[in-house]
Amino acid sequence: MIQLLLAVVSLSTAPTDRWPAFRGTGDSISQAKQLPLRWGDEVGIAWTAKLTGYGQSSPVVWQDRVFVTSIDGPNKERPNITCYGLAAGRLLWREELKASQPEKVSNYISRAAPTPAVDGERIYVFFETGDLAALTHQGQVIWTRALTVDYGKFLGNHGLGSSLALTDQVVIVLVDHDGPSYLLAVDKETGETKWKSDRPQNVSWSSPIVSNSEIIVSSSGSCESVAADSGEQIWRVSEIAGNTVPSPTVTTDKVFIGSSESGENLAIRRHHEDPSDESRVAWRSQEATATFSSPLFYQGHVYMISRAGIAYCLDAKTGEAAWTRRIGGSCWASPLGACGRVYFFTKSGKTTVVASGPEFELLAENQLTTEDRVYGVAAVEKKFLIRTGEQLMCVESENEGEEVQDAGTSDEHVSLPADLPDLAKAITSFGAAVIDNELYVYGGHHGKAHHYYEQGQSGDLLRLDLNAPTGWETIATGPRLQGLAVVAHGGHLYRLGGFSARNQEDEEQDLWSVADFARFDPATKKWQELPPMPVPRSSFDATVVGNQLLVVGGWALQGGKDSLWHDTAYAVDLSQATLKWTQLRKAPFQRRALSLGTQDGNVYAIGGMQTDGKVTNRSAVYDPSTDTWSEGPELVGEEMEGFGTACCTAGGRLYISTSSGALLVLNQDGTAWQDAGKLSAGRFFHQMLPVRDRRLIVLGGASMETGKYASVEWLSRTH
Repeated sequence: MIQLLLAVVSLSTAPTDRWPAFRGTGDSISQAKQLPLRWGDEVGIAWTAKLTGYGQSSPVVWQDRVFVTSIDGPNKERPNITCYGLAAGRLLWREELKASQPEKVSNYISRAAPTPAVDGERIYVFFETGDLAALTHQGQVIWTRALTVDYGKFLGNHGLGSSLALTDQVVIVLVDHDGPSYLLAVDKETGETKWKSDRPQNVSWSSPIVSNSEIIVSSSGSCESVAADSGEQIWRVSEIAGNTVPSPTVTTDKVFIGSSESGENLAIRRHHEDPSDESRVAWRSQEATATFSSPLFYQGHVYMISRAGIAYCLDAKTGEAAWTRRIGGSCWASPLGACGRVYFFTKSGKTTVVASGPEFELLAENQLTTEDRVYGVAAVEKKFLIRTGEQLMCVESENEGEEVQDAGTSDEHVSLPADLPDLAKAITSFGAAVIDNELYVYGGHHGKAHHYYEQGQSGDLLRLDLNAPTGWETIATGPRLQGLAVVAHGGHLYRLGGFSARNQEDEEQDLWSVADFARFDPATKKWQELPPMPVPRSSFDATVVGNQLLVVGGWALQGGKDSLWHDTAYAVDLSQATLKWTQLRKAPFQRRALSLGTQDGNVYAIGGMQTDGKVTNRSAVYDPSTDTWSEGPELVGEEMEGFGTACCTAGGRLYISTSSGALLVLNQDGTAWQDAGKLSAGRFFHQMLPVRDRRLIVLGGASMETGKYASVEWLSRTH
């Protein structure tokens, strides 16, 4: 296998010169290759800055600029936004707003607690005075909102602490207090309300987390998912005690909830067929608690720290404790994962650094003398920004912070090995998916090129444990198929369609597409037949949006008869107890050998071969909310670029690998493809999967020059 490292856009993590919001991108993980390991009052301090007023928010970073908020005046009448140069801490600008809801300063009420958020155009700030604003990176105010004027004064004994979150289009604001509460989406450019979802009176300091097309909110008694484009509830788990301050930690399959009460720190399945609360709960920890800081999910384990300074390392799959240690103090800042380490920044200025993993290994203990609490941190390449109430410090790594070649992490942040074993047979036209750090491959063609027969097709379901990839194993069998689709959802595999050869190698080809639909349960290692698709279909693709499984494109092989090309599209709601196929608006094309992927809730049907035998590089976009099709961006390159492509969604961005070996990523507004690197060799009829947040994996397929591939490649992303 050839290992390939690419400068590509990352899933949930920002590039290493950015820490754009609370907990970075909401997961407290940095992809930096070098970060300080040891520092102190006399060692490793690059610069310090005295802040105006006082603040409890975390710093945010965009390339060479650090942004931090604070509040000044005896009645918190002056909210401040300050910008420093990252290199030397030079003050670049400071902007002062006028408070809409002044309130006497008190140690018991929040002071500039919400962390701002920054993107490539603006810095967005929010204060417990009710003031929400957007500024340019140069400090010019673009727009302001007074939420207390629009929706009523904030009530409560301790103020507000919820930080901002961003989608591509809106700023997300959570206001949970003793008065009318709400979740708000505000247009980034204008400050106008896009939607407002009213909530029951609910006091909380937790912050919302954006995950693809969903917003996850864990707040004082419940955790829920709402649609990012409308605020409508998707699912909800109630009766959670003590989840007032910690924010949720979100992966592709799970949500980890921190709570101050034992037995209430838990993992929730994001995609689950049974809508009942308790069945959605994957596990509960009876030991761990997380009072102020949020859980960290890093390299297969969940890290929490209690009010008393007890750190817990839990197995992410089971919730069982791997280790428990007192690390020297309580943490208001959330634990941070980077370089194979976990950093615990205690509020007293002591930072304990341990090796990530199930065995406790103390790497360093660092003490800074501070006059106040450590509230928040940011991590960029070679630097930590540590914030107390009145001071911002930059801790910098020089030679001592050795470069760490991160093996990459998955949707569950588990360390990946440098190499993976090849497939036992070179295959094309197969299905593949990843569930819980395990890579599954089903079916495919391993026989002679352009000649299809029963023995040249596979009916094996193969599995590779990505945590300990010693070899592929066959865990189940089924019908021999190729040209099928396989997707993962809710901890299950779903197998759809494909075609089977009814002839032997020396006989004339007799190929038939099937309408099969089946679900595989990794726990029981059994297939369950489900209601078949309305029509037989092969050489198509499938994808999942929320709980909806969609199939588009392909054709039906009918033995010696002419093949039937499809323009129909169907969907099935996987959250329902009884599965039923629903016909969608017909596609404005008939193509096979296409690929299907999603971005921002839309489905992109890309490339493929047309009925005239010509390959197209065009794409079409399906909007599930309106049941409409529109023209999408065209792939750039030669005619064959769009033939047998593979695509997947990672971190809300759609990636595609083409037959020439190009790796492309769809831009944020979905209008054009951007260069994202190159594979070691071009492939078609292969698979590309998002294996953990920082990597893609490419396997199988074929090329005109080489033939079929058994190799597996890593693709590292830094976007």
